[in-house]
Amino acid sequence: MAIWPIARRLVLLSALGAFLLTGTVGWTVQPQANMASAAVLAPTSPQPLHAATDTQRKLAAAAVTEGIQIEWNTGLGTPFSIRGKDLGARQTFSAGRGLQTARSARPEANAIAVLDNLSGIMGIREAQHEFAAKQAQGDTLGFRHVRADQTYQGLKVFGGEVIVHFNQEGAAYQVNGRYVPDIAVDVNPQITSDDAMRLATADLAGLGKSSVAPLRQPELVVFAYKTEPRLAYALTMTCEPITENAWRYWIDAQDDRVLLRYNDVKFATTNITGAILAGEEVTTNMVTVTNCIALTGTNYLKNTNWLWQIHNASANTSYVDHAATTIDTNSIATNIAFRTSDPWTPEDRTEMSAAVNLDHVQQYFSSVHHRISYSNGAMANVYVHYGSNYANAFWYPPGQAFFFGDGDGTTANSLAVLDVCGHEFTHAVTEYSANLIYAYESGALNESFSDIFGACVEFASQLDNSANYPDKAAGTADWLIGEDCIPYSDALLAPIAIRDMRNPGNSSTVGLDGKQPSLYNGAYWYTGAGDNGGVHINSGVQNYFFYLLSDGSAGIGVTNAAQIAYRALTVYCTPYTDYTDIRAAWMSAAELNSAWTSAVAWAWDQVGCYGYTAADLGTALNATYLTWYIGGHQSWFAESNTTYDGVLAAQ
Repeated sequence: MAIWPIARRLVLLSALGAFLLTGTVGWTVQPQANMASAAVLAPTSPQPLHAATDTQRKLAAAAVTEGIQIEWNTGLGTPFSIRGKDLGARQTFSAGRGLQTARSARPEANAIAVLDNLSGIMGIREAQHEFAAKQAQGDTLGFRHVRADQTYQGLKVFGGEVIVHFNQEGAAYQVNGRYVPDIAVDVNPQITSDDAMRLATADLAGLGKSSVAPLRQPELVVFAYKTEPRLAYALTMTCEPITENAWRYWIDAQDDRVLLRYNDVKFATTNITGAILAGEEVTTNMVTVTNCIALTGTNYLKNTNWLWQIHNASANTSYVDHAATTIDTNSIATNIAFRTSDPWTPEDRTEMSAAVNLDHVQQYFSSVHHRISYSNGAMANVYVHYGSNYANAFWYPPGQAFFFGDGDGTTANSLAVLDVCGHEFTHAVTEYSANLIYAYESGALNESFSDIFGACVEFASQLDNSANYPDKAAGTADWLIGEDCIPYSDALLAPIAIRDMRNPGNSSTVGLDGKQPSLYNGAYWYTGAGDNGGVHINSGVQNYFFYLLSDGSAGIGVTNAAQIAYRALTVYCTPYTDYTDIRAAWMSAAELNSAWTSAVAWAWDQVGCYGYTAADLGTALNATYLTWYIGGHQSWFAESNTTYDGVLAAQ
C-alpha cells in the first residue's frame, strides 16, 4: 500500500464535514501566448507519505499534556510548527543527545540545542549533524530568530529549513519549518558539474534560448522538494536577454534528469522637481525629490538617504528620454539619469515617477517596518525605459536591480507607478528574508506578499479611495494593483487594473486570463506548469485573505494587517512555505494581540485554509490514513480524493 500526497491543505469537501488535508519573480501584465516557455518543470515523482513513528506519537502526546501546541505536515510525518514555553528545557518529551541551552551561549548554538531537545517529536536523528544554523536575526520586539538549513552528510537539503524563535528572555517559544526525515541517498555523483551545466544548457536550448551561460557554478545538494530525496546539482543559468533570464536548475547527479527548473527573474543632495506619470497625478503633476546628488552643476537622480538611483536602460553612453531624443551626454558608466537644469521636463515623467515612488517605498519600509532598503542598506538600482513596447516590470536577483518597461500604450503605459514599484521592491525584501521558492504555491505566496505591500505602500502614501471601489482615481489608494498604469477608457468592458485584491476573479483585469481564485482549490485555481506553476494566478487566495483581514467584516485595518504580514513573511516563512503552513505563519505573527489572531483565523477560514491541531494522536495514525479532531469534531484526512476502506486515500 503506497500513499502519495496530492493535495496539501484543509478543504471542505462536502456538507457532511469531510475534509482533505493538503499539505525572473515576474509581473505579467498581458496574457502569455506561450506559457510553456516560462513553465516550471515539475518534480518527476511525488513525495512519499511518511507516517509518524510510535516514538513520535508518544512524545507528542506527552508534549501536548505539558501545553505544547503541535501542527503536523502529514506528507512528511513531521511537525511544521511546535509552540510552547521554553522549548529548550528538558521535559518528559525531550530526546536527543541532551544538549543544553544557556543564556550565555550564542543563539545559533542554542537553536541546535532546541532542535536536539525536540528531536524525538520531529524525527531528527542528530541535530548537531543535520542542521547548519545561520546568523540570528533580531526584530523590533527584542525577539531573535535563527534559521537553520537541513543538511545530509554535509550537503544542503533543498526542501528542508526550520526557524527557531527566542523571546526577549532568550527562551525558545516556537520552532517552525520543514524537516525531511529518513534521508538515505548516495552522495557520490555519477555525473560531473560540467555535465550538469551541459545538460542545463541543452535544456534551455530546447526552450529556444540562445547564448546560454552559467550565472552560478553547480553545487551538490540533496533535492527533497516535492519528491523523494535525490543527489542533485543546483545551478543558475542565464541567456539572452540576460536581465530577463536567471534559470535555476536542479539536475539529478545520478541519472542526469532535470528535477526542477524555473526562471527566477521577478517580473515587477540637491532637490529635483519634475512632472510625474499621468496615472499618478492628483491635483498637480509636479513633484520634488530631495537629497539627490549634485556634481559640478549637474543633478543626478541618485538619493543617498533612501538608497535608490534611477538609470536609463535604453542608453549605453548617453541619456535618452522617452521620446528617444538625446538630451545630455552621460559621463557616468552606470547611466544614472541626470539634467543640468531644474525643473526637469515633461519627457522625464517616468524617471521622476520612479524616483518619487522609490522614495515612498523606502520611507514606508523604514518608518513602518524599520527595514533599511531591501537588505541592510543595499542600493536599489532602478532601470526605466526597459525594452521596446515592454508591458512588464521585474526584479532581477543576479544583478540586484529593478526594471520597468514603458508599456505598449494599449495594454499598459509605463509601469513605474507606485504599487508596481512597491511590488517589485518587496520581491527583493522576500529574497533577503524568507526567500520563498518562486514556483507553485510558494511562488504564489511570493507574488502575493509583493501585491500586499504594493497596496500597503499606496495606502500609506496616497489618499484612500477604496470606498469608491471599483471606480479608480489617479494617484489614490485602493485594492487594485497596477491600476495607474492601465490606459483609461470609457469602454464598458475595458480593463481597470492588473489584479484586484478585493475581487480576484474580476474579469476586468489584464493578468493571465484576468481571473484569480479567492478560495484555495476553488474556482480559477491553477494546477498546470505554466506561469511557474501558477504564481501570478494562485496568489489571489492570500491577496483576498489580506483584503478581508484589513477591510472585511472582522477586519483590523490595513495598518495592523501590514504589521502581521511583514512579521509572517520575514520571521515565520521559510523558502518552502506554501498554503499548507502559511496560516500558521500568520497566526504566529499575530500572537501578541488576541483580537488580531481571531481576525487572522477568520480571514483564512473565508478563503478555505483551515486550522487544525493534533488533539488525539492515538486515535489512528499509520501509513494508510489519519484521524484528527477539528473544532471538537472528528474528521478523516488523507492525501488524495479517492477512497480506501472508506477513507480518503490513494492505493
